[in-house]
Amino acid sequence: MCNLCRRHFIRGAAAFGAASLFATPRLARAQSVAAGLPARGEFVIRNGHVMTMDNALGDIAGGVVHVRDVEIIAVGREVSAPGAQVIDATDMIVLPGLIETHWHM
Repeated sequence: MCNLCRRHFIRGAAAFGAASLFATPRLARAQSVAAGLPARGEFVIRNGHVMTMDNALGDIAGGVVHVRDVEIIAVGREVSAPGAQVIDATDMIVLPGLIETHWHM
């Protein structure tokens, strides 16, 4: 018989998918470690094409995203953030809030 036939593969994939729906101790431990990380600093991303996914704001050509300690503080055309590091996003797309894209399916 085959070591990996279609039926065994489907069972394994289903079990893996079901297991991923529940938090495991390893995942919970990783999340608690992340909560205790030091401050990440402050920066603004300027001049990019900001795609907000917010109907009220829409897309903002030449927009600005202000981030402080991994939290989005402001999104718009004119955002003031004195002392923040500036990242120039000219000719780039900025997707605020889209994180860990390797997990999105």
